[in-house]
Amino acid sequence: DSAEVLSAMREFRAARIIELLDADDAADLISKLDEHDKVRLLARINPELAFTLRKLLRYDPNTAGGVMNPEVATLKGEWSLNEAMEHIRKDRKKVENLYNLYVLDDKNRLLGVTSLKNLIFSDPKLSVSDIMDTQVLSVACLPEVDKETVANTMAEYNLFDVPVIDEKNRFLGVVT
Repeated sequence: DSAEVLSAMREFRAARIIELLDADDAADLISKLDEHDKVRLLARINPELAFTLRKLLRYDPNTAGGVMNPEVATLKGEWSLNEAMEHIRKDRKKVENLYNLYVLDDKNRLLGVTSLKNLIFSDPKLSVSDIMDTQVLSVACLPEVDKETVANTMAEYNLFDVPVIDEKNRFLGVVT
């Protein structure tokens, strides 16, 4: 129904609505539009968001890639905890949830995970890599993995989210 309503709206209004949604929700909505409306709306929205949505739309909607959120706050391992906190404050648009903060290297490869609680309550002299957990690599999944498999992994390990990585271990987003 929401796709029908969006298709019936004027382009500028529909584009504004798409821009207000999280990228994963916007991709879900756009995927339900006919091809003409997809092209029309993607041409009207912010080019950076349109690029992100086109990438998400390449994945089957029943896969981890199809349901992941690519807008996630990430950290660098070499940052001090103060630098990490400042980054989170500046990047608040990408902070949908603060259960997990993923740690990446300079090539966007997943190194580990930490929590906001660890960040706040650890000695500020430490670096992000000092407080990260590398066990996250054992539950990370490829974007082609069926979303039910991801849901079962989340239930089995009692996880709030699961990182999605490509075949080179580059971080793509999370499934919540």
